[in-house]
Amino acid sequence: MAVPVSAHASSDVMVFAPFNGSVSTLDQPIRFSWYPENSQDFFRVVFSQTPSGGWEDSPHRTNETVLDSAYVSPRDVGLTPGTWYWRICYGWNTDARHICYWDDDIRTLDVRPSLLTPLPPVVVPPISTVPPVSSPPPVTSTPAVQLTVSEGKKLVYDGLKRTFKSRYPGPRGVAVGYTRVSATTIRYRVSWKKRGAKYTGTVKVNKTSTQYTYTVDVRRR
Repeated sequence: MAVPVSAHASSDVMVFAPFNGSVSTLDQPIRFSWYPENSQDFFRVVFSQTPSGGWEDSPHRTNETVLDSAYVSPRDVGLTPGTWYWRICYGWNTDARHICYWDDDIRTLDVRPSLLTPLPPVVVPPISTVPPVSSPPPVTSTPAVQLTVSEGKKLVYDGLKRTFKSRYPGPRGVAVGYTRVSATTIRYRVSWKKRGAKYTGTVKVNKTSTQYTYTVDVRRR
């Protein structure tokens, strides 16, 4: 493991990014990049809260790398919101002590809280132990039964034909009047003449939800 010391080598590195005074949030990845000017073999990025001290003992640093860049977020190296100073240390594998020398270029990084807002906790409603109450089936109203005048007349003609047979002159030969007794019952007054005889009387027609009934009360006068 390379040990950072306060000594300086005869050659530095050229730092490209990030710029001095850059701003980043805690979880925003940052690309630190540089160019070795004297064939250095390994590098680290080290952070401190003061520009003049604390570098050697700082726990805020990237892992040692042989590349010319490192890609980390402030949170990855333990930084907190505020202003931080950072610099590169470097060394050579031919150095038996594996010393990491400090670069002269000290830059600042302004770390700000993460822009991500924690989601509120999900509240799961309690499971009800009360059995669900089923709604009663809709009440379907049965249409009211009603006997119409034309319905009743058809039954009047049918009743007269069945009762008087040849003495019945047909619908056109019968005079018909009516009196409504109720919504389901109508009393019809009938009269006609056939072969010199006159027939008068009533036919009472009733309607239920399942059938029609009639009562013929007609006499020869």
